[in-house]
Amino acid sequence: RQNLTDKWYDSEDLTAKAAEVVGLGQAAALDDLGHIVIFVPRTVSPAEASLIVALARDGRCSVILGLTGDAQADEPLGSLFGALESVAGDAVVTEDAGKVLSLLPGEADLHVAPSTNEELRWVIRQMVEEAGSRGTPFHRMAILYRMENPYGTLIRDELALANIPMAGPGRDVLAETPVGRTLRGLLSVAEEDFRRDALMDWLTSCPVSPPRGRSDRFNPTLWDAVSRSAGVVGGLDQWRERLEHYARNTIARADEDEKSESISEARAKAMRESAQAGLDLRQFVLDLAEAVTPPADGSKWTVFSKWALSLFKSYLSGVNAAANAAEQERFEKEIESVERILGEIESADAISEQATAEEFKQVVEASLQVPQGHLGPTGQGVFVSNFQNAVGMSFDRIWLVGMIEGSVPPALRPDPLLPETALPSGTNLSRSQRQVAQERFEYLSALATAPRRTLSYPLADSGSRRRAHPSRWLLEQASALAEEQVHSGTLGSFGDRDWLSVTQSAEQALGELDNGRLADKLDFHLHRLVHWRKGGYRAASHPLAAEGTLARANSLNNDRLSRDFTEFDGNLAEAAADARYVRNLGRQAMSPTRLEGWATCPFQYFLGNVLRLGALEKPEDITVISALDRGSLVHAILERFVVETSSEGVVPPPGQSWGASDEERLMRIAEEEFKEAETRGVTGKYLLWEMAKRNIRDDLTIFLAEETQLRATMHTGKVLAEAKFGLGGDSPEVEDGETGLRFRGIIDRVDISADGQSVLVTDYKTGSVTPYRDLDKDPIDHGKRLQLGIYSLAAKRRFSDATRVQAAYWFTSGGGGFKFLPSNYFDIEDAHTGRRFRDGVTTVVEGIRAGVFPANPGKDSDYNNCRYCDFNSLCTARRFDSWERKKTDDQVAIYLELAEDGGMDVQGDEE
Repeated sequence: RQNLTDKWYDSEDLTAKAAEVVGLGQAAALDDLGHIVIFVPRTVSPAEASLIVALARDGRCSVILGLTGDAQADEPLGSLFGALESVAGDAVVTEDAGKVLSLLPGEADLHVAPSTNEELRWVIRQMVEEAGSRGTPFHRMAILYRMENPYGTLIRDELALANIPMAGPGRDVLAETPVGRTLRGLLSVAEEDFRRDALMDWLTSCPVSPPRGRSDRFNPTLWDAVSRSAGVVGGLDQWRERLEHYARNTIARADEDEKSESISEARAKAMRESAQAGLDLRQFVLDLAEAVTPPADGSKWTVFSKWALSLFKSYLSGVNAAANAAEQERFEKEIESVERILGEIESADAISEQATAEEFKQVVEASLQVPQGHLGPTGQGVFVSNFQNAVGMSFDRIWLVGMIEGSVPPALRPDPLLPETALPSGTNLSRSQRQVAQERFEYLSALATAPRRTLSYPLADSGSRRRAHPSRWLLEQASALAEEQVHSGTLGSFGDRDWLSVTQSAEQALGELDNGRLADKLDFHLHRLVHWRKGGYRAASHPLAAEGTLARANSLNNDRLSRDFTEFDGNLAEAAADARYVRNLGRQAMSPTRLEGWATCPFQYFLGNVLRLGALEKPEDITVISALDRGSLVHAILERFVVETSSEGVVPPPGQSWGASDEERLMRIAEEEFKEAETRGVTGKYLLWEMAKRNIRDDLTIFLAEETQLRATMHTGKVLAEAKFGLGGDSPEVEDGETGLRFRGIIDRVDISADGQSVLVTDYKTGSVTPYRDLDKDPIDHGKRLQLGIYSLAAKRRFSDATRVQAAYWFTSGGGGFKFLPSNYFDIEDAHTGRRFRDGVTTVVEGIRAGVFPANPGKDSDYNNCRYCDFNSLCTARRFDSWERKKTDDQVAIYLELAEDGGMDVQGDEE
């Protein structure tokens, strides 16, 4: 069989050849190098050992071997040691190799911490004390670890928070730098089918700019919001169709609303800008899709490399203008590294002239896994690194952290390719034995880098979230210090020894500071607060709580626990008088939905309508069409059906059923609206959407029969759909003469009797009747159902000749049973109903003006007001208990009278 690697060589082959040349005395280039010193080699391959021996035999090198005196750790270097002695004579021993484990009092100690974070904070306190009391500079200290996760990141974060300088190798690889992520994003965006979340994360976190001079309209933050509103999840078809649909509809809505004067010019301008942003994003994605299309599989590596380099240069933006010189230099070096890697890949053509896009991506990804930069200049900060990088270094004080069994040494896993019986050339150790020996050597070498060292471990393993046990090597040190065998279960019994310290909790750690070691170095003297609490005093009476942030936090906590309705519970009485929202309340017409929001939960109204907050939803999170979108969809279908049939004059006379052609028309409209909803991206997963469509079709079929019955009962002569009022143009606002308030809105359906004397206003509902079940008892349901009253006022104004105007919610679905609520219809001319409606509206407006915004979770402890609230996560977990306390305050009485009847008999009598 042909050996395809005959003409290639690796570093081992090259080293073996070098050893052969040196042995033959043919390495003339060595004369220019001078004497070679090989410093503390950790692991030596057979070819490397041969080269070192050849150099030593020729008298050209000296070797400094770092032997620990531990048989297991030193065995991998044993063969090299023996070979060197045979050619260079006896070794010169400079230190006692066994000193690492022959510990003396004061040379080492052990620490047990409750968690990883507390372990590192304890170490930092020790470092500060070391620098203060002993004067040891930070660059003579080191924190060493074995496991990168979690210690590699946590140590750096904790030191940065403590403002302690660091030094050592950087952990970031080129792939994780902004420049590296830019290239990776370009190579993966098509493979991920242009997923919206991935694409937006890439655009907002990497130095990307569009090619062809379009950077003036490049706005990833705005694009993120626009793509959410457009309902884009992923796939080029969605980017193309949904963004176009979004832009077209937004412009049309802006034109219509501006023409009807329902929005300001500024709002219309903002809507058109959002539409333009949608079109810009659409073009950007389509251009990107074309650019990231890779060369055909089978192309040369050079072709792939040049394509990727051109793509990288086209979409990589320049360095931020606000970056300092160091950041600019780092950015430029990262670019050079990426360009060099892409250039080096071209040489792969010498091995194979055919490549695939997937192979090229894998090679690029592997090539980007190279370390970048340093934590800081060596010699100017605490050295932070793993055991391996500390071999051969020298410090005054070190801490070896994370000494957990299973991590130090790590558990060995079998190699799926290399059998355990395969032994490396020149050694009697198996693969696993050699790996354990190397771990042991690196650990002991790290331990030997300083005369004073501390080994610590946390009781809780942050990786597995289970109880951790001390490493066998930590117990080995404990046994040497205790001069007896120490086990995991007996370690805690040595807590009275000077060499073992145990921190049970963060509070204990602060309490220990009163021993005089660090009491004058902590901001705010937190240890004093700990002892203050232990002395039985309240934290609120501590001098630090008299002013500032702590005082404000104390006030918040105490006020929320009190029975008083305070500023922290939604009492804005002091600010309401001069607030803009109060001034606007009298100037603008109000919608019933907004008023109902305050009656349901004033705090929800405050967040949504005063602060104008809202939930930010991701279209990719949608599983099933929401109740709101489903309701809007059914509304649109019924509106179009009524408008078309009315305008064409084909509505059957009262009592006559719809025909087959009418049902076909209704289903055609439904399918068109289904397609529109799919384009907007609000329908959720395919199978669930198919089930939803089937249910809607069934409801629409039943609707025709129920609608026939309604027209028969009403003797309907004319039907209106989407009757607007207070929205500009020919739809003036409606003013209630008794309250002086003005309203606006859109009525779903109006049935006018043939004689014009009776009018029925209906508002479609597609959900359950349960939330509306109290309407027969209270016509406004504690202020949560004001629509019917406001719509009745609008209908009375428009149809002034009618002698009777009624209103009802019509549940147009099988789930709602096609019921009308209230069952006897809402009649604003009824004395009790009219009074209840106007009292409710007046109470809502007065409550808003008074700045009363308590959080009402609803009846009992079901939190029914919170179930679909956008701000559910902002309220406290014990919100029901809080409401029960706060509602007894006199300032909440105005809301309580409406929400819980406040002594009013809603049937019409006063108690």
